[in-house]
Amino acid sequence: MSKVKCPNGHVFDTAIYGTNCPICNAMVGAGASAAAPDAAQPMPQPSPVPSARTHIGGVAPSPLSEAQGATQMVDAAPDAVGATMVNPIAQPQPQAQPRPQVAPPAPPRPAAPVPGGRTMIRRPVAQGAQPGTVTGRKLVGFLVTYNRTPLGKAYPIYEGRNYVGRDASCDICVKDDTQMSGRHMSILYRGVDNKFKFRDEQSSNGTFINKELLDDGELNSYDIIRVGGTIFVFVPIPQI
Repeated sequence: MSKVKCPNGHVFDTAIYGTNCPICNAMVGAGASAAAPDAAQPMPQPSPVPSARTHIGGVAPSPLSEAQGATQMVDAAPDAVGATMVNPIAQPQPQAQPRPQVAPPAPPRPAAPVPGGRTMIRRPVAQGAQPGTVTGRKLVGFLVTYNRTPLGKAYPIYEGRNYVGRDASCDICVKDDTQMSGRHMSILYRGVDNKFKFRDEQSSNGTFINKELLDDGELNSYDIIRVGGTIFVFVPIPQI
């Protein structure tokens, strides 16, 4: 092997690289002195380029971690290239949000007991009366119609006076009959004589009993009553 030294002091083998220095490309003359074997110096390695990435933690990045792009934790001060150093202890930790307190549902109120523990019996409610009201009147008969409902519909008649009409306040209310007056007629039952009496309440189209226009009178079993466009069959309840 023939080793020489270039003007810049680099030692190389001319048998491999010729007369040009492989490090600085300087030309070596024919009379250049050969370098002693023990004077050979190791070839200088190019200095690594400082990394500009951020290192976090307590261990400096190794060459392998630099090649793989790993992030290290460093507690030292910022390095020469201005890399940002982060102390993991100083990082704020997220605080757990407390769960909202939900009040338990209130227990249902117990039903109010009936005074005295007695059983209450309610009488039937008249047609057109307000829901939940008690008439306190005795059931004495029915008006049954089929022309408004094909399967038939029965309206109860109670002791005392019963009003028939389109108004919701009537005991027997037929709201969809536009030919019926608001308070068309009334039927009165009195227990002292056990009789049913009717009276027209000055209606616009009159009251017909068995196809006869009448203002008042007495009703008999199964009489046909027409008020407005509705036809009723009068059915009394026999008194026992």
